[in-house]
Amino acid sequence: MKNDPLDWNGDHIHTNFKDMYVHLRNAGFFVEVLGKPFTCFDAKQYGTLLIADAEEEYFPEEITKLRRDVENGLSVMVLADWYNVSVMKKVKFYDENTRQWWMPDTGGSNIPALNDLLAPLGMAFSDNVYEGMYSIGDHQSKCFLLS
Repeated sequence: MKNDPLDWNGDHIHTNFKDMYVHLRNAGFFVEVLGKPFTCFDAKQYGTLLIADAEEEYFPEEITKLRRDVENGLSVMVLADWYNVSVMKKVKFYDENTRQWWMPDTGGSNIPALNDLLAPLGMAFSDNVYEGMYSIGDHQSKCFLLS
């Protein structure tokens, strides 16, 4: 499942985010999946809203509610994947089953929609692409990074 470039199994805490879910649970966190718009949960009952691999658009009411919830103490953590139009064009491929060319509608995450959601909070992601070495502590690695 980790090498599934087309995400056939969908994005869910119990599929391609299972390791993160297990890590959070082992650290003592309670994780609940919100399967509805942001307007359908009571933020006073939670400490943090974790937005992982967002691909959908947000309704104006959700954007307004999130801003209000953050102003009232809710923390937000966003885990986002890449978004870059030139890279999206490069991953275009011919699907033998449909006999059509396929190009993603969005990158790994819908960064334009996330930016709409986060703008009232003064935050935004870019579509910059970086390649090279990075280090975290004593660990060094080569990467292709889209930020």
